[in-house]
Amino acid sequence: MKPLIESLAKNTHNVWAKEKIKRGWTFGLNEFVDATQKRTPHLVPYEQVDERIKEANREGAKENLKVLQLFGIFLEPPVHEHDEIAEKEISALNSQQRTYRAEATYIVTTGKWYFEFEVLVEGFMKIGWMDVSAAPDTSLGVDDKSYGFDGHLVKKWHLGAESYGKEWKKGDIVGCFLDLNDRTISFSLNGDLVLDPSGSEMAFDNVSLFLKKTDT
Repeated sequence: MKPLIESLAKNTHNVWAKEKIKRGWTFGLNEFVDATQKRTPHLVPYEQVDERIKEANREGAKENLKVLQLFGIFLEPPVHEHDEIAEKEISALNSQQRTYRAEATYIVTTGKWYFEFEVLVEGFMKIGWMDVSAAPDTSLGVDDKSYGFDGHLVKKWHLGAESYGKEWKKGDIVGCFLDLNDRTISFSLNGDLVLDPSGSEMAFDNVSLFLKKTDT
């Protein structure tokens, strides 16, 4: 029973973490949760979670199991695939990040623009476009001033993240398209346009103006 309780407690944390990441939350060093900046010290792999939180999750798992057993329902330890995905996301977002972007002299305000980059190393990266007014220490896609594609976690980023595209690998070429006439952003992977789940070639529409290219 103990391994099952521990697996359920871990799954509770991972589900919570995935929902936070989806809503644009990131890890913060402050002891307290910062709802304004969407940062929390608890957005870490389960092994690093505060013991009090682990214990609360275990107690919740025990109570849920008792209720199920009253109805004659008995569970086996869950499959770990979703746990591994959640831990990959948490690990990526907790890694040290730095935003690189073009200087203000390279602002684009009209027309159609394109740039590309080669994936030289494995790991968490985002590439895309950022508004000129965005703070230089802001991670790409966590607010309303930037748009990005992340081929490590396979997500697109704007006010949070959602599933998009395919996983990129070392040596791949990623293209970034910006159409300021139609206010759309698209991405390509090795020359093929990346499609969203509905089959659309647009990653974002109604994008803000006064953007500049950037990656993190």
